[in-house]
Amino acid sequence: MNVLLLLALLLVLLILLVGGKNGFYTILGLFINVLLFFLLLLLYHFRLPILPSAIVIFLLITSVTLFFVNGYNLKMKAAFLSVLLFLVVFLVVTPFLSELAIQGFTRIELDELTGFDLHVPLDFFALTRAILLISVSGAVLDASVSIASATYEVYVTDPLQSYRELVKSSIRIGRKILATTVTTLVFAFMGNCLALILWFIDLELSFGQLINEKTFVLEYVTVVVTTSAAILVLPITSVISSILFTRQKKSS
Repeated sequence: MNVLLLLALLLVLLILLVGGKNGFYTILGLFINVLLFFLLLLLYHFRLPILPSAIVIFLLITSVTLFFVNGYNLKMKAAFLSVLLFLVVFLVVTPFLSELAIQGFTRIELDELTGFDLHVPLDFFALTRAILLISVSGAVLDASVSIASATYEVYVTDPLQSYRELVKSSIRIGRKILATTVTTLVFAFMGNCLALILWFIDLELSFGQLINEKTFVLEYVTVVVTTSAAILVLPITSVISSILFTRQKKSS
């Protein structure tokens, strides 16, 4: 049996064993999100606006992950509103970040593309923002769902808490998962770039050449933005979740 197929079956089996019925929706939601990513590539193929297309796909992925997989409930509403607020902040901040980030093809990619026309009719400034948005989607959704779910459990345990008390409890939870979130993303970056770094070492590049290499900087900027996004969404979700949960208590 093909190794990739075997690993895929093992992944599906583990998701079903741990997630049960919700695991089935997780697998189906993952499949839909992969199709949405290919839809984004198709939109780019037909020369649709780069950043608006990425925003639409980002919102669709968010909706599938939150509401289709986890159900339409108050926790997911809080997570969705937090992601929307993050998106607004992202669109305001990234024009400044994109000016500092790496745009276009790296030297390594150029070696592979020598046989193609390099005059690509794309706005690489907008493409950089689109890449960053899609890159941060997983980390942002993970952080928002974690905080919204944990805050809801705290609220259910003691529904008489005030908004201020619930926010404090939620932020304390966010601080606890902050270290693991940052560690996960940083070590994912290190593992992804390990072969690249070893190749640079084999080329006997100095440290200064290494940290200024376009390929390395591109990966570094991506992981910094992704980690910052995951950190930013923690307090946003804490505040929005606390507002929604305490308002539900008052209306009840």
